[in-house]
Amino acid sequence: MATIEGTFSDDKLSGNIDTAESDFIYGYDGNDKLYGRDGDDSLWGGNGNDRLKGDNGNDLLDGGYGDDTVYGGTGNDTLYGFNGNDILFGDGNNDNLIGGFGNDVLDGGEGNDIIDGAGGGAYIGSSVSRGANEIDVLTGGAGADTFRLEGGAGRDGAGTSYRFAGNNDYALITDFNPLEDTIVLRSIDTSGPSFMQTQVTYSLGAAPSDLLLQGTGIYAEFANNPGTQELIAILHGTTPESVNIGGSYFKYVS
Repeated sequence: MATIEGTFSDDKLSGNIDTAESDFIYGYDGNDKLYGRDGDDSLWGGNGNDRLKGDNGNDLLDGGYGDDTVYGGTGNDTLYGFNGNDILFGDGNNDNLIGGFGNDVLDGGEGNDIIDGAGGGAYIGSSVSRGANEIDVLTGGAGADTFRLEGGAGRDGAGTSYRFAGNNDYALITDFNPLEDTIVLRSIDTSGPSFMQTQVTYSLGAAPSDLLLQGTGIYAEFANNPGTQELIAILHGTTPESVNIGGSYFKYVS
């Protein structure tokens, strides 16, 4: 096991090659480039616009603050964008991608991936106000993927909510396949104190005509605000007739 630490400037740090040893690499401040190489590595970008690549092994990669680009490489990797407009690529195998705050692009690549545009990061640092006007682009790639949209009815950990922002805050799923993919939705709104939690129902319809990319819109209606529907996601390349809100590919959590 090796611990590799950067500076408060722009660093280029690499882990061990040709060894199964796990590396812990910290970029800290600056626009850093971190490479895990072999082994099950943990990479933290810290502040700045960083580039992280896990390479071989089952890696944990957290971009931290800034607009980061994160590549998982081979192995079953966990990628966090945390804060900023991030780009996350899972590459091969079964990966877990969590975007966090900002307008993120998440691409699972091959394998059975879990993709969450609004989840909280593993980064330990000061708190950040929850964002609005966030449009996350989610691509599962090949394999049976799970798209987690609980943020549509509340916040996931330190993540953001797709609620209350009209057509300016939603997830765009580019390649949903009802034959093998799953979408997870929340049945109870948890965005406020416990005494304000309320039931949520979902429906499908055409995406708003003023949006550039079209498809099936997923809309949430909250029991404490009946008659008002919030757009939380668009399933690009589908029609409301080709997707059923009661289908087995939709799963609900409390």
